Amino acid sequence: MNIPQMLPTVMRASIKAGREIRSARGSNVQIDFKGENNPVTNADRKANDIIKSTLTSNYPEIGWLSEETVDDKARLNKDFVWIVDPLDGTKEFIKGIPEYAVSIALIRDKRPVLAVIHNPSTEDTFTAIKGDGIKVNNEYIKPNLTTSDPIKLLASRTDIEKGLFNKYKDKFEIIPAGGMAHKLAMVATEKADATISLTPKNEWDMAAGVLLIEEANGLVTDRNNKKFTFNEKNTIRNGLIASSRVNHAKIQNIFD
Repeated sequence: MNIPQMLPTVMRASIKAGREIRSARGSNVQIDFKGENNPVTNADRKANDIIKSTLTSNYPEIGWLSEETVDDKARLNKDFVWIVDPLDGTKEFIKGIPEYAVSIALIRDKRPVLAVIHNPSTEDTFTAIKGDGIKVNNEYIKPNLTTSDPIKLLASRTDIEKGLFNKYKDKFEIIPAGGMAHKLAMVATEKADATISLTPKNEWDMAAGVLLIEEANGLVTDRNNKKFTFNEKNTIRNGLIASSRVNHAKIQNIFD
């Protein structure tokens, strides 16, 4: 399977889904709830349909895992699997905050080898292929993840509102931001130093962003300093820490 040749198809799917998401903004958005404080919109579902139709028709042999599709455990027997969040940052989308994204990752043997994160609001597209670095809008960038003083840390608005970061305000510049895929893309492209999730995350929240961070020579692990594997039976992970390699241990020690 020629992974670099797959990238244009994945990008087209993400951009087409992004156009659908943009068209559903404002008065066109229809909101349901999958659970308490867990909204889903017509944009989530339509974007999912676009991505699934495009990728499964072009690559029918590849497994599928998406936030908006009933999980088919047949994926567990596949060497290659798509992991998709068709609209990561639904709460921000509903509020009109431009911090949401389409997130698509290709997993091979439990690790991401291709990633696309597309922000429909800004129309920026972040891509990575394992071993080939990062591109933003088809242009290579050479991030040099270092650090600020204090460390600029992106954190979930919901978690900040709950007070989960109150005791860390003297140690970081804590910046509210939405969507894990968006936050990981911002760290990978040096718009912030780090991001952390103190609450559990799902594989589709992070799969594409993990590859972006790694291709930027950063480090991303769960709260126990364990590297992520994907296409697991249980898709929930114990939080996340993503930063430069220099900052990672320091951040983990503070939050232990």
